[in-house]
Amino acid sequence: VFPIPSPNNFCYGAFCCFDPLTAKRIFIIFNVCVLLGTAYVLKKISPFHYTTCLNIILISGAALINNFLFGQFYLLLLFTITLGYFYLRKENEYPAGYLWGIGAAIKYFPIIFIPILLIKKKWRVLLNFIIIIISINLITIIFTGYDVSHQFFNQILFSHLNGELSNQSKYAIQFQSWNSFLRILFVSDPIENKMHLINSPTAFFISRILIYIVFIFITAYVIYRVRNDKNFLPYSSAILTLLILVISPASATYHLLLSAFPLILLLTISMEQKRNSYCIIFLSIYILIAYLPFIIYKVSFIKENLLFSFYRLWLLMIFFI
Repeated sequence: VFPIPSPNNFCYGAFCCFDPLTAKRIFIIFNVCVLLGTAYVLKKISPFHYTTCLNIILISGAALINNFLFGQFYLLLLFTITLGYFYLRKENEYPAGYLWGIGAAIKYFPIIFIPILLIKKKWRVLLNFIIIIISINLITIIFTGYDVSHQFFNQILFSHLNGELSNQSKYAIQFQSWNSFLRILFVSDPIENKMHLINSPTAFFISRILIYIVFIFITAYVIYRVRNDKNFLPYSSAILTLLILVISPASATYHLLLSAFPLILLLTISMEQKRNSYCIIFLSIYILIAYLPFIIYKVSFIKENLLFSFYRLWLLMIFFI
């Protein structure tokens, strides 16, 4: 249940002295405390009541359920991201760098904030961010040995970035990403993939690169346009978070917990600008992502249709747009 420590999951090391069921129970209690704390931080960065912020996390549906079920880290990662954002907004730079550095050392998602730090010339935050990442990885190497870390970076991390997860199918629809969708379309496999459109690994590679370029270009353009806007920090933080969710090499349900962060930011901006229709759109997409899994796999014609099967990817793309 809780594997040996590594740069990607060393946070579980404290639970290894317990039997698996006890460790799981302790981690659930810990996650409940983090959940309550995250709602409080969301309240501090928005005009919403604590109960509203708590409900936004709770209605994440499958994301929250699977985070608890599988002992995942993403609720704690959401907490570190939002708390780091709170401190950066308050010009308290050291905690922001420390928190994002801790998050990025375990899961790479917080690296999305590097462009913001560069644009706003937050050099101390960036330096602390980098120092914490390096320090945690060095400590991990000391405690687990060089071989474990070397194996993680060479055989796990880079394979993951290419959409190849250990002991998981490269064609798994459950990991809804452009990697898996395009691989199903363009890379045949006599056992795992019989739904391919054409067998062309070159088309898979080129189309994937082009899609990434388009999304990154749109993000860069929007950030450039709002660089002098008073809402630059929430705008850029929201779109960068959505970007990494859209182009993630393997998007699982529990990753979508992180979408609560851009949702809060966008709802806040939309309410300030009195654009209630946007609030309805953002909330509708968020709820659809959360609860469609409970419906879609009970409807056979949807489950067997490739386009419908990647509903989460399309909804995230609409959210981003």
